[in-house]
Amino acid sequence: MTIDQLAAEVWLTPRTIRSYHTRGLLQPPNRVGRTPYYDRPHLNRMRTVALLQGQGLSLETICALLDPDGVIGKFILPNRTIDQVLRADPSLTRPLIDSGVLLPRPDGAFSVRGARAVLAARVASRPDAPLTEVLHVLAGSVTAIAPLADELLSRVGAELLCLVPGGVSHRGELLDLVVEALRVGLQTRAAPAA
Repeated sequence: MTIDQLAAEVWLTPRTIRSYHTRGLLQPPNRVGRTPYYDRPHLNRMRTVALLQGQGLSLETICALLDPDGVIGKFILPNRTIDQVLRADPSLTRPLIDSGVLLPRPDGAFSVRGARAVLAARVASRPDAPLTEVLHVLAGSVTAIAPLADELLSRVGAELLCLVPGGVSHRGELLDLVVEALRVGLQTRAAPAA
């Protein structure tokens, strides 16, 4: 759908939609040639933003809720820090890219996927560990989990076909659901019995 169609669907103006891009509340549209198009995940995201705004939350709070990694990353992992670590230990680059932890950016620099994962790897290694060690722990963890993650996505997707007519149509939505369900399931099992 076009920006006008998206705006009409969520009762906003195209200008407001564009401002949500600037604030990080909405991913950029897909482009076909020079024309931007929005799909179901964009629409669902805008509906979520509207729901949270209706509950009285500010746009900054909504952004932090919907993209905690982005907010956390600004504070604990500025991109220049990653570049400094990679310059100091270039052998880290390939394993981090192969594991999916490190993402090359168009400008030639790198960013790390999942600031919360970096925090968890820091705690798992040791709180005072250098970032180089933390990134090795994270890359190893992601590499070990990758085959299980593919199987888990397939199983949950198949299960949802029974629960949701048509299943979850977008892989990103399924991924978000699986990650959060896994987090809740593991936290529930790790919690001490009352």
